[in-house]
Amino acid sequence: TANNDETLGMDYNRVRIQSYKAAPSLRKIGRNGSDMQIEATFENIEVEDTQNRYINIPGIINPKVFENLQFAGLNLKYSFQNYDNPSLPTMGMGFSILGSWKMNLSDTKRNFPYIESKLNFNHKIDPEGKLVLATIFKGKFLLNDNFEFYQGATIGGDHDIRGFRNERFLGKQAFYQSSDLRLTLGKIRKSIIPMTFGMIGGFDYGRVWLDGQDSHKWHNSYGGGLWLNGLNVITARVTYFRSNEDGRIAFGLGFGF
Repeated sequence: TANNDETLGMDYNRVRIQSYKAAPSLRKIGRNGSDMQIEATFENIEVEDTQNRYINIPGIINPKVFENLQFAGLNLKYSFQNYDNPSLPTMGMGFSILGSWKMNLSDTKRNFPYIESKLNFNHKIDPEGKLVLATIFKGKFLLNDNFEFYQGATIGGDHDIRGFRNERFLGKQAFYQSSDLRLTLGKIRKSIIPMTFGMIGGFDYGRVWLDGQDSHKWHNSYGGGLWLNGLNVITARVTYFRSNEDGRIAFGLGFGF
């Protein structure tokens, strides 16, 4: 989809969605970082039919999405994480796989399963762990076409293709890889809380696939930033990433992978 922000404004492609969700679950946390979870979900979602926006163009969106829709679902997830220091890892890995099924309660034929999985590694390059390579692979695959647009597979935002706005690209399947080099520059010893600081350089690439579209384009972004860790408990970061459309400044807690 073309980016028409310069001519039509930043809000043209934005969608207002009001949602409520309940999700009772059973969870078993195992040894050495394994985690198994089964979850039943109920969602109430309503999309605003905002005038003079892309979503308001006749024929673009199924008009039923502007109704108040309810969905029931079931999630089964397994994850594993093992790091030497969860807030500032120099060695470790993480893995998760989610199998999910959702059904529109007002039209039960509109139900769909999907699979979502990710794998990430952190590995120190020098013996002291001052320079660390971190990388993540993640994909989402919807297994039929009975989903609404806001339930699709997306990329774009702070934790995948970081130079694009949140959920910039939407499809039936999505994949991305992000990689960082994280360098520890020093410590702040005169503060009340012991702190460590450093810098990040990163590169992302990914794409979505949608039935009926013949695009083979992969999207990418690159950038860097600074991070600050306190007490080996929490890490704050500020980053700037650039894409072929624009650049994004982001603030957050944790590295994301």
